[in-house]
Amino acid sequence: MRSARLTPVLTIATLSVLFFAMYAAADEAAPVFSQTSSAGSSKNERTSVNTGDKLSIQVYQEPDLSGSFTVDFGGEINYPLLGQVYAQGLSLDELKAFLTERLAAEYLVNPQVKVEFEESPNKSVSVLGQVIKPGNYIYTPNLSLIKLVSQVGGFTPAALTNDIKIVRAASDGNKTTIQVDMDKIIKEASQDFILEPGDVVYVEKNSQNLMGQIGAGKEDVESPKDFITILGQVATPGNYHLTKDVTLIRVIGQAGGFTPVAATNRIKIVRSDPESGKQKVVMVNGGKIMDGRAKDVKLEPGDLITVPETYF
Repeated sequence: MRSARLTPVLTIATLSVLFFAMYAAADEAAPVFSQTSSAGSSKNERTSVNTGDKLSIQVYQEPDLSGSFTVDFGGEINYPLLGQVYAQGLSLDELKAFLTERLAAEYLVNPQVKVEFEESPNKSVSVLGQVIKPGNYIYTPNLSLIKLVSQVGGFTPAALTNDIKIVRAASDGNKTTIQVDMDKIIKEASQDFILEPGDVVYVEKNSQNLMGQIGAGKEDVESPKDFITILGQVATPGNYHLTKDVTLIRVIGQAGGFTPVAATNRIKIVRSDPESGKQKVVMVNGGKIMDGRAKDVKLEPGDLITVPETYF
């Protein structure tokens, strides 16, 4: 069957990134979401289709024309009746319009077509800081902040949950920082925050809680002289105080998580024997730990952790 090809057209839509949760009984209630921008108003280019994307295409009352379709390396989907349809670079609305037009022209009367992203390895969100499993995660339609936090295992005890920051980049390179109060979302049943592909979620450390623990003499806080060092592809390399039963993934979370180019399967821990003074190297696959396929590694005072850059 002859290939149906549509030349991609660059389209830009203005998307609102300012969400407020206002309570009817209070005129001056604090918003759940607030934002600051690096330059003017934010305009995001509509999310486009790319190779590897899995699309859900539904045609009303036409089950044979509905289903999941994966964009191949040539940028095409193999669609019933139409054959190879070029989809790469198109927005969902553009692809929907093309399918509707072609189906109406040759096969159906007034077809009702719906196109959505089902899964996309090319579209991800990152979560860094005080969560159990920081890293990059595949974006799924209608991914909310609560869903993402659940996927990463929840917050650490040190998380500052009432001031979570989401950094969102526009097509012109300008970035907007959106502040979200997760405590209000959870406790007051406020509207959840819907994420977009490319969002970077950062959960900071609650320094007031940590100072309170140290001042109260908690047993899980060790002497400041006990520390570990983490270098390489993490957001904030440096020295970190060692607390009781601290593990590799928790320390990486404290360091802001992996960078996008981190080789998580080749983490190196250099450890010194306190008696002999000799050093040994422990190789760790952090990806398997975060996926639950391997046990987390307990750290020891003086450990040096290096996260190399991926080859690709």
